Amino acid sequence: MDSKFPKLKRVSVGRVTRHKAILGSLLYQKLATRIGDARASQLVGDALERSGRSEVPDHLDDLLAFTKAHLIDDLVAALGGREVSSFFDDLESAARLASGVRRSSPHDEVRAVVGVIDHDVFRRANTARQLIARKMQVLVLHQLEELIEETARPDVLVLDEEDALSGALFRVLSLPSFDPAIVVRSASQLAASALAHAGVRAYELMANHAPAELAMAVERTLARKRA
Repeated sequence: MDSKFPKLKRVSVGRVTRHKAILGSLLYQKLATRIGDARASQLVGDALERSGRSEVPDHLDDLLAFTKAHLIDDLVAALGGREVSSFFDDLESAARLASGVRRSSPHDEVRAVVGVIDHDVFRRANTARQLIARKMQVLVLHQLEELIEETARPDVLVLDEEDALSGALFRVLSLPSFDPAIVVRSASQLAASALAHAGVRAYELMANHAPAELAMAVERTLARKRA
């Protein structure tokens, strides 16, 4: 087995095949370059324990699914939502190269950048996980004004009612070539009026704040924006 791949807890070292060692090493190495060896070893070990597995998956698609299902919360906490999408792209590209599997065409995937403002850390992490699973990149923002300095322009914004009613939203929407769809965690008609007044063409109000529901709302507003 690759000597650079640490003996993670609950990993059956003696039964790991060469292919499995390659994929396991890639996962560990991509993490270690971002958060250090000790932390990477801990996170992968914790993910194995949560999943009930004794080994890192030996199939490309299973590896990616395992990482998204059992590592995403820790990754958002360790890297921040802005870097998580980059990490998954990097891991998938390296894993496909190592496995000899051709990456699917970008035309086969729905790609979008989603800016998320949410001070509830647990909900934010779960929302990011839902969006990443839908092939969307997540840009975590602490306040709307960050978009003034940010080079990325999200296709969709996920906001609280307070953000939707703020003057900051009008300033951000006045940025050149910026016309995002917006999902607001609120059922308030005040928020609807504010968005309409700001000229937002595609938006949705969400009384249900569950991450899975928010992610589906993002998909719906994105579709309306692109229609």
